[in-house]
Amino acid sequence: MKKNFFPLLLSVLVLSAALFPLGAWAKKKTTTQQAQVLQTKDFHSGFKDVFKTTMNVLQDNNFIIMSANYDAGLIYAQTGSKPGFGITKKVSLSANFDKISERTTTLRVNMMLTKSSSSIFLLGGSAQSESGKPLDDTEVYQRFFAAIEKALFVRKELAK
Repeated sequence: MKKNFFPLLLSVLVLSAALFPLGAWAKKKTTTQQAQVLQTKDFHSGFKDVFKTTMNVLQDNNFIIMSANYDAGLIYAQTGSKPGFGITKKVSLSANFDKISERTTTLRVNMMLTKSSSSIFLLGGSAQSESGKPLDDTEVYQRFFAAIEKALFVRKELAK
């Protein structure tokens, strides 16, 4: 019986590996090029308008502007922490603006979801850990860019 068990086990393992590859259940990773397409949008507006409008949209969506550098074309912002059951979540965002022409500005946005957890031990002391992962949800970026597009339209109409 023992002699027959090993070949049987080996054949089951080989068959399982052939039918169910290791990554079959894992979510497909976004490639760098796919992320760039997802995170980048051209706006048919001047650099200053796109920069200021983006800051307004971020603030309208409860982001806190951590730093902004108009000359470098960079904004760094975060959402406030959302605590729940010892885990705190926040979204960090960096926006990079590139002036293509007087009337065209490219915006690349990178969003990161950060989770922090803290533990307090019965005998004293505590521990904290933090992990982050890029947001690669197409809908999130589309809604964000749509909000900027809408705010740019309103800004132009008010300037008339």
